[in-house]
Amino acid sequence: MVVFSNIYNHWIREEFLNFENVIYDFFDPSGFDGVIVTAEVFLDISILSPVYERVRKSGIPAVVISGDIEGFQSVYSDDVIDMERLCEHLITVHKFRDIDILTGPKDNIFFLQTARGL
Repeated sequence: MVVFSNIYNHWIREEFLNFENVIYDFFDPSGFDGVIVTAEVFLDISILSPVYERVRKSGIPAVVISGDIEGFQSVYSDDVIDMERLCEHLITVHKFRDIDILTGPKDNIFFLQTARGL
């Protein structure tokens, strides 16, 4: 398994940060059995278009999580339900009762939904 990622904050659109995207030019799918792309981590997933084309031409299995890419199988999740299931597991299986969840601002949907569930 290989993980290709950037170190910069992808939510910033400053041009000088885009040089890191050249890392994706080095990906050669011929040496891999499959590809998983996590679409939600990219502000603009189209920067990977050349990679998608190489993957499609290679014929290896390809999955995209939380996105749509032609020729890739799409998988979507529901973050609220996922957090509820995680908390339920921690409570019922591991008997945790004091669970802290750091999710960001107080009005964050994960915090609100999970707090109601507890």
